[in-house]
Amino acid sequence: MKSLLTLSLLLLGVLAPGQVARPFDPPAERWLPGHRGVDLVAHLDQEVVSPAPGRVIYAGPLVDRSVISVELASGLRLTFEPVTPIVQVGEAVERGQVLGRMATSGSLHWGAKYPGDQYVDPLALTLGPIRLKSWP
Repeated sequence: MKSLLTLSLLLLGVLAPGQVARPFDPPAERWLPGHRGVDLVAHLDQEVVSPAPGRVIYAGPLVDRSVISVELASGLRLTFEPVTPIVQVGEAVERGQVLGRMATSGSLHWGAKYPGDQYVDPLALTLGPIRLKSWP
C-alpha cells in the first residue's frame, strides 16, 4: 500500500527527493537523441495511477515492453512504461484510477506529448501555478 501511495502522490504532483531516476532531457531538434520523458523510481508490481482524467488510447505490448497511453481532453498524451495494463483501449479513466502495475523493477518512464510531437516535461505539468500572497 505504501508504494501505491508514494507513486500516486508522485504522479499527482507531490515529489519526495530522490524519486527521479532520470530527468526530462529533450533534444535540440526533433530528430536528435534525447530523453523525451522522465524516469521515476518504481518497483515490480507497483500500481501506476492516472494523474488526470482522460481516455486510454493504447494499452498493450510495444516492442519489448508493455505501454499505456492516456489522452486528455486538451490533446496531451501521457505514456507510461513498462506497465502491465488493467485498463482497455477506449476506457475513460479518472484522476487517481489505477492503470496497471509495473512490469519490472527499476523505473517508470512517463512521457507527455502534445499533437505535432511537442514533448513536454511531465513533472512540470504536476506543479501548480505560482501564487504570490500580499504581505500584511
